[in-house]
Amino acid sequence: MKYLIIPFIFLLVTPSFSDAQRNSPAGADQVGLSISTLGSNDVVSFAKIMGGASYLGDGYYTLGISYLHPLTRILDLESGLEYSRYKITIRPEWMPGMSLTNQTANFSLISLPVSLRLNFLRYFFLSGGFFLDADASSSMPIDSQSGIGANLGVGFKYSFKGRISVFVNPYQKVHSIVYFSNPGSSHQHLWDSGFRFGCLFRVK
Repeated sequence: MKYLIIPFIFLLVTPSFSDAQRNSPAGADQVGLSISTLGSNDVVSFAKIMGGASYLGDGYYTLGISYLHPLTRILDLESGLEYSRYKITIRPEWMPGMSLTNQTANFSLISLPVSLRLNFLRYFFLSGGFFLDADASSSMPIDSQSGIGANLGVGFKYSFKGRISVFVNPYQKVHSIVYFSNPGSSHQHLWDSGFRFGCLFRVK
């Protein structure tokens, strides 16, 4: 349950699609900036691992450039470019005669996201899609996260008079579902949860 986002949201949203189509005319392309924070990051493996060090998330932030393109009256395509900075705590495995002092490590990722936004009830949207990650640090304290990940979230948006709109988007991400190096069932994955805040400017 820890990593699920609003599991029954589609049951609530479906009756609203026709309403969104009546009240949300197809808009113009938008560009803007976003920041993601106020969340947590974990290092997980989908396979059971016996022994070894423990890796605990200790905070992160993401800065992004966003591009939003309307496909229909209720569906938008979102892309952009993001830079993420992570901090983790490493707890070494206990072994006789070895120090158990925790260590901290930092690393960065560059991401290219491609998501869909499904708009409903005028001010709300569902978002989900995939992103391409590339390690942006010379050394990684965990397995390389270069690969393809996935994200899912729900959000609130508001458009001011003129060309400016803002949004807040609670989300979760899992990285390197498809990874480009270190093959093996015990591959480590970053798992983020947090809030994305953004401001967009209509360009047409």
